[in-house]
Amino acid sequence: MPENSLLPHATLQAAADLPAVSRARSEAEHALSELRFHEGLRRQWEAARAEAAIREATALALLEGARISVDDLRELSMRESRDLHPEALDPVQSLALGLWRAQWNLASSFPPLNARVRSVRRPRPVPALMAALHRDMCSGLVEAGLVNAREVALPAHPGELAAVRALLQAPLPAWVCAAEVSARLRVTPVFSVASAALGAALARWVLVERGVDPSAVAVITALHALDVPASEGALAAWRLAHQPGAGQDEVIAGLGQWYEFFARAVLEGARIGQDVALHVQAGRL
Repeated sequence: MPENSLLPHATLQAAADLPAVSRARSEAEHALSELRFHEGLRRQWEAARAEAAIREATALALLEGARISVDDLRELSMRESRDLHPEALDPVQSLALGLWRAQWNLASSFPPLNARVRSVRRPRPVPALMAALHRDMCSGLVEAGLVNAREVALPAHPGELAAVRALLQAPLPAWVCAAEVSARLRVTPVFSVASAALGAALARWVLVERGVDPSAVAVITALHALDVPASEGALAAWRLAHQPGAGQDEVIAGLGQWYEFFARAVLEGARIGQDVALHVQAGRL
């Protein structure tokens, strides 16, 4: 893909308006609305977000090729810092720990639910957000000596990073922005480590900050990790839509295939979020 190959906003919107995409998005929005008002989030939304961060990090680890279970990562996240000596962890644990730190810190920055007094929040600059997320994601690998600290938050493809920043700041619908950013960072290794995970984290940030998932409990990457063939197939269609010479109908259809799968993944993430809320409510995680 040529660097900075952004498609016209009108083309992205046309793909988002395809009937199949609209139906998938509508179903996801309905599930997210149900999640927002789940009884389990009335008082224990912080515990639900903490558990969602673990489940999202587990899915991101799988997306990056590191297999770890939710239970194992939960146990790892609860260890005292003195028990997290790099020599005691294998590479998978080191990566998963960093992914969890990124998700936990991201979740901690989201607006509180059911707050009696509205808190004043300042918008977080996109470059600072991306750098902080990538530092967190790589932290375990850096501590273990598996990644050079100088590679962290330093893009391998500056032109593509500029394209990502442009998407995040463009006047695009939240759904389009999130799907595009997620795809772009998976297709092109903008960063040499955890590029796909960073894209998914930014997509989650977009959906929460722009009010699509106000609960911040949806586990949006789970389906991508569990149904890899479908996810990769939709991503391949997105990639073909960006190839030079692709016709307009081809481009819109390719984008639409990815947008539809992305919405179905958010729908599944909302269902997992409802399960998290139910278990938190029952005190049985």
